[in-house]
Amino acid sequence: MIPFNKKSALIAFSILMASASAGASGPPLIYCSGQTTFYSGREINLQWRASPGSWKDADALHTRLVYANKIVLQQNLPPVFPLRLTFTYPELRPGVTADPVLIITATRQGETIGDPYEQQLYFFSSTTNVQTTMSASDVGVWDLTEENILTQWLEEMSVPFTPLMDIADFKGRWLICAGLDFDGRPSLFDALQSKLEQGTSILGLPPIQGSFPIPAYKKGSRLLLAGGEIVREINKIWNLDTLKDSSTQATGFRFAAQDDMAVVETTAFAEGHTWFEYRRGDSRLIFWGWDLALISQTNPSARDLFTYLLTH
Repeated sequence: MIPFNKKSALIAFSILMASASAGASGPPLIYCSGQTTFYSGREINLQWRASPGSWKDADALHTRLVYANKIVLQQNLPPVFPLRLTFTYPELRPGVTADPVLIITATRQGETIGDPYEQQLYFFSSTTNVQTTMSASDVGVWDLTEENILTQWLEEMSVPFTPLMDIADFKGRWLICAGLDFDGRPSLFDALQSKLEQGTSILGLPPIQGSFPIPAYKKGSRLLLAGGEIVREINKIWNLDTLKDSSTQATGFRFAAQDDMAVVETTAFAEGHTWFEYRRGDSRLIFWGWDLALISQTNPSARDLFTYLLTH
C-alpha cells in the first residue's frame, strides 16, 4: 500500500486546481452575433454578454477600434451587461475593404484588470452597384413571387437583367429564379434541367417549395449539398449572419425517399442544408436557402457572394 503523504497531497491538489482554473479561462466577453462583415458609413449596434466571473470588479470599460496601427474610434462605457456599442465606420471607396480589430479593456480605479478582449471586424463600401461585364441579355430573371422581391433586389444593385414570363426561349448565361414550387408544377425541374443542358446556369432563391428528383449521374457531373461552411471556403471572411436574432435561412434541402425514388426535398428554415448544387460541365444548377435580399440589407457578404457567383 502506498503511504499517504499530506504535504504531497496538498501540493498535487493545488497544481490540479490551478490547471483546471487555467483551462477554464476564456474570453471575458461573449459576442451576441456571428456577423463580422458590415457596410461602412452605416451605424451598427454590437452587443456582448459577460463570461461568468469575468471583469466583475471593473468600474469602466474602454473600447478602441484599431486599423493599420491607428485608432479609428474609441469610447468609454460603463460595465453594464449586455454591453452595447454603437458606432459608424467611416465610408470606404468602392472596392476597398478594411479589417480593423475592436479591443475592449476593463479597468478599476484607472488600473487595467484581466486580459483585453479582441474582435476582428470587416467593413466594405456601402455602394451596392454590382460590377459585372454581363449585359441584360446574359441574365434572365424569373420572379414568381407576388412581391417581386428578387426583381426589386437586383434593381437596387443595378444588376442588368431581362425579366421573363417564360423560360423556354431564354438562352443567356444565368437564369435567376425565385418562388419555385416543384409540387405545384410537376414538370418544373425537367424544364430547369433542359436549360442546364443548353448551357444556361440556374440560381434558385427562396421561397422554394416541394421536392424534386436527384439528377442522374452523367460523366462530368457533380452533386453537392452543403451548409454555411461553403461560404467561408469561397472567401474566409464572409458570413451570412445578421445582428438580428432570427435565422437568415429561409429554406433547407435534404435527401429523402419518396415513392421508392430518391429526391431532394425542401424543409423548414432551420433544417437541412442551405446550398444544393448540380454541376454539368460548365453549367450549374444551384439552389440557395438563404434569404439574400434580406441579409444584404445589413451584411455585404450576401451581396458579394451573389456577385461572385455571377462572375465566376
